[in-house]
Amino acid sequence: MGGLFSSDKKVPSSIKFNFLTQSNDAKETGSAGESKTEGQSQGNEQLLTDMQEYNVRGREILQILETFPSTRKEQQHAMQHSKEEAAQIAAFDAVLPNALLIKRMFEYASEMEQKVPELLNYILTEGVTGHTNKQQQQWLEANEAVVHCLCDVLVFGLNFDHTKQRSPDVQNDFAYYRRNMGKFQEKAEVGEAETNMIAMWMADGSPMLTRLTDSVGNLYSETPAGADGVKHLFSNIVNVSCSMLMRGDVGKTSLTDPATENTNYCICLMTSGIILFDRVVPTGAFRKGSGVEMKKCVLQLKACLPASKIYLQHIKFSTKHFQDKDTPTALATLIEEARATK
Repeated sequence: MGGLFSSDKKVPSSIKFNFLTQSNDAKETGSAGESKTEGQSQGNEQLLTDMQEYNVRGREILQILETFPSTRKEQQHAMQHSKEEAAQIAAFDAVLPNALLIKRMFEYASEMEQKVPELLNYILTEGVTGHTNKQQQQWLEANEAVVHCLCDVLVFGLNFDHTKQRSPDVQNDFAYYRRNMGKFQEKAEVGEAETNMIAMWMADGSPMLTRLTDSVGNLYSETPAGADGVKHLFSNIVNVSCSMLMRGDVGKTSLTDPATENTNYCICLMTSGIILFDRVVPTGAFRKGSGVEMKKCVLQLKACLPASKIYLQHIKFSTKHFQDKDTPTALATLIEEARATK
């Protein structure tokens, strides 16, 4: 992968994520169905296995969200026949499985509070703190699969939130369950206290990224070394993704595939990294000297329109410092112009 942590390198550089540039037939498939790169963890195999399994479950969670079943018909019938007990029972029975799916999403998000800090601590402790640039590069080249796990978490977080924003039935179903659970206590499988926590989580416009922000932010604030490491790590994840897009160096998944999936992965990873960096680092990602090549990132998103339009939306509305007076006017204008492009 090369100098992932070499902050003095300007994009485009030759560094890249090899787990994207390799073709599928050059990758090995693990027992959990996870694609593995040549660089494997050489200090904590159990952490790698646990994170790969966690990310597999994340893809399952995302698939559930993308195919979330609608119960609008049952709910509307119950509201139109409010005095018919059979209609009320049918509506609650239809909503209950969805409430359990949402609980599963919430539990997965809660695991981030333990999983992500553990993964970050390992990367920063073993591969960053007290190491020269060359030593960092050597460690990362031998442990790229661990970095892949972190990237997968970032991509999942943004994809989940984007899908949730387009799926009003999710929040509506849980609200219906919450309003009616008292009438069907013998059927209710999600308790009142847990229901309140889930409802607060679902009310957030970006619930998964908020959990990620909390997890990364806690590590950032613990020690100065943690702050420097987190800032360095996330700025480089963003910049490496940007440089790969600039070079068109995202590989291909077959002899004929133009690697659309890998390009989308890079765009999503870059955007998620920008959002987390901006939320966690007090000075944000937009100021000059932040370490994030924001102008180049925005230009790459603009070049990938219309597919990247949603990511430009996220940069404006999901970041913390976009509206700050310290955000360069030219950069803000570039983002707004890109968003307005049809």
